[in-house]
Amino acid sequence: MKHAQIRRSVAEEEESAFVSMTDMTVSVLFIVIILLAFFARFYGNQEPDAVPRSTYEIVKDERDTALSSLERVQAELELVTIEKDRIAAELSDVSRERDELRAEVDRLSEKLLRQDALIRELRDTLREKGQRISDLETKLADALARIAKLETQLEMLRRQMRDPLENYIAQADATRIKVLKEIEARLKVDFPELEVKVNERNGALQFKGEGLFGKGARELLPAKRAVMQRVGTMLNEILPCYTFGDNSSWQEGCNPAFAVIEAIQIEGHTDSEGGELYNLRLSNDRAVSAFSTMTSEAPGLISHLNLREQPVISVAGYGEYRPIASNQTRAGEDENRRIDLRIIMFSPASTEQIDDLKSRLHSAAGGGDETQ
Repeated sequence: MKHAQIRRSVAEEEESAFVSMTDMTVSVLFIVIILLAFFARFYGNQEPDAVPRSTYEIVKDERDTALSSLERVQAELELVTIEKDRIAAELSDVSRERDELRAEVDRLSEKLLRQDALIRELRDTLREKGQRISDLETKLADALARIAKLETQLEMLRRQMRDPLENYIAQADATRIKVLKEIEARLKVDFPELEVKVNERNGALQFKGEGLFGKGARELLPAKRAVMQRVGTMLNEILPCYTFGDNSSWQEGCNPAFAVIEAIQIEGHTDSEGGELYNLRLSNDRAVSAFSTMTSEAPGLISHLNLREQPVISVAGYGEYRPIASNQTRAGEDENRRIDLRIIMFSPASTEQIDDLKSRLHSAAGGGDETQ
């Protein structure tokens, strides 16, 4: 469109220039003719002899000059006519090109409109396809999650069919680690500086002895009593789902594996410095100190029972006999001076025992004698 406007403007300027040149030439020619007519009339009414010779010569020269000018103007007019014809021909070509360009612009504009419509249509289609892909990806993710869950359930069923006893023991061990990690996580929230970690291989929550007791001391540091008190209250909250007794409250939501805790030992350990008997007594006294602090804060701890109706909470002192690091280094001695909270799970000897404990857990929870 812009190109067509530029062409139209050029053509109009050329036509305007041509008209000005033609008008100028005709005007000059017209003036010359008027002068010739004037002189012819003026001298035509007088006698030839009445005109002075000098005047006659002047008029004659002027006539000759006018005729010469007329010839020159005629020649220029011919040139201008030729130029006009050339410009007219060029103008015709330009007009034709302009018309062709206009037609091409119209064609391209129509094509552009069609392309724009196609682009909009493709964008709409792309948006719809993108939404469809997103929906399918969501459905695929859900399907994969369901497949993974079903595969897990299938594997569990296969294990149960293969060896129900082995499967139960594996789930009970996983339950023990879950309980220990829950206690660890909650302690680290309440006591961020506390040095405590879960030893999965030994199934124990380990407290560094130097963090709870002074060197050679048998009683908890006053500032650390709150740690053992918190452990006592947490155990008192957790144990009902895994034990028997008056406070038993098994639920499938907290214990789907029907795991039962046989014992929770508060174990004292020392390094190899000092005599063996001294270390045994020291480790035992430290374990008793932790036990007393826990049960004084949560007296209900001793009411949680195992299958043999014995309190699960117990105390043991091992002195230097169960190191977890070498006593040849200072760091190793620090590791060995510790308190362990060890959970021991009930290990059935037969599938009949598994059915029996499931029945007892249901009964303790008020579910009758249902066996699963």
